[in-house]
Amino acid sequence: MSATTRQYLDNFWELLDDILNAVLFALVGLEIVAVHLDWQYAVAGLLAIPIVLAARLISVAVPGATFHVVGLLPFQRNVLAALTWGGLARWDIDRAGVVTARFAGA
Repeated sequence: MSATTRQYLDNFWELLDDILNAVLFALVGLEIVAVHLDWQYAVAGLLAIPIVLAARLISVAVPGATFHVVGLLPFQRNVLAALTWGGLARWDIDRAGVVTARFAGA
């Protein structure tokens, strides 16, 4: 595959990703309008955020530390942060293994 073809293919999939994300957020917005919001649900949702992040941290750190100790996979601290917060931003890992984040609007 030529470099030009690869670039067009990457651009296509990135555009498709952005379109599907826009549709998803539009549907979520419509669902929020249709559902009656109660304060108990809002408090439960706010309490769920740190619980989910802690669960993600544990689910990544335990196998990562195990692989690191056994010697199967070197596990670096920035990878732990990227995998824990990965659902909140679009993470890019280049060929050298450098992790960068692109937040919404970036």
